[in-house]
Amino acid sequence: MRQFELTDDEHEALVHVLDAYLSDLRVQIVDTDSIQFKDMLKSKKETLTHVREKLAIAERVVQKA
Repeated sequence: MRQFELTDDEHEALVHVLDAYLSDLRVQIVDTDSIQFKDMLKSKKETLTHVREKLAIAERVVQKA
């Protein structure tokens, strides 16, 4: 497991980039005909969604502090 710290601006930028990329990824998944490529995109989406969820949890913890 890797850990690192982000400034508030870095956190906000990463959340913004992930949200935009995840949105684009959903469109790519729908538009893809290749099952293998679609599976790879779904796996990437799952991983990035998990990262996004961790960022949301971290944000809530910081807000409580």
